[in-house]
Amino acid sequence: PPGAAAAAAAAAAADEAPAAAVDIAPTFRFRCPANGSGGAGLLPAGTHGVGAGLAAVESAFLGITVDGPRDWADRDAVALLVLIEYLTLLEGVFWTRIRGAGLAYGASMLLNVEAGSVSFALYRASDLRTAFAESQKIIGEFVEAAPEGEGEGDGDGGGPFEPAQVQAAKSGCIFATIQGEQTMSLAARALYIRHNCKRTPQLDAARMLELIQAVTVADLRRVLHAYLKHLFDPARARLAFVANPSKTAELQQSFAELGFNVALPDTLERFFGVEEVAMPEGVEGDDGEEEE
Repeated sequence: PPGAAAAAAAAAAADEAPAAAVDIAPTFRFRCPANGSGGAGLLPAGTHGVGAGLAAVESAFLGITVDGPRDWADRDAVALLVLIEYLTLLEGVFWTRIRGAGLAYGASMLLNVEAGSVSFALYRASDLRTAFAESQKIIGEFVEAAPEGEGEGDGDGGGPFEPAQVQAAKSGCIFATIQGEQTMSLAARALYIRHNCKRTPQLDAARMLELIQAVTVADLRRVLHAYLKHLFDPARARLAFVANPSKTAELQQSFAELGFNVALPDTLERFFGVEEVAMPEGVEGDDGEEEE
């Protein structure tokens, strides 16, 4: 029929043309709402976090977050990785003074460049108030012992940063980088994420190893003051905790004494503006039984 040849040619050309790139790079960005701002629609004005009661737990859990680097091209990102590894090493300062003292089962830190945040968490705390205060004290001691701009080298001028521990922290970061690409499938996955999600094709494993090895004590001091110094600052950080309902009011008062005004909503659904959805009659629940 007329035009069939032209249609076939157009279809063939379309098949040969490269597919349009689909932009799947993350567009979300974490921002801690300013104190008294009303929480950007979440936190009530003048509050610094939220607490929730859960009858199923006896211990407590806490997370606190502050703004962090937003681009892997930022030299602070890799330096923060090494600093976090340094602070959370096995038998390191947080391990001995938090878990070793029986205050919590674990204390961890996380750098999330895609979200632009640095977080600290306490896991299964038997004494959340003391564990939080001790964590705050640890960071304060590091800030005080490592004044910004001093001790530029990796030698004796490192202040609280012991050279052997710095090297151990770098080794931990190197191991984590290599472990993420130890098989062909993992390497292909990392390559895809780098190129299509993080948009950092130049930051391959070899380059990451170079950047990790190049971190100095001066870099650790810089990111300590730029980010972790503010981790326990109510004006910069946001906090959330979960504990047994019998302890939430006491913990709220304890955090208030430490400068954090924490809200205790009746329900998290109401707090976050999510309406509770009732199961329709006759619909089975998660356990396979009908809701009564």
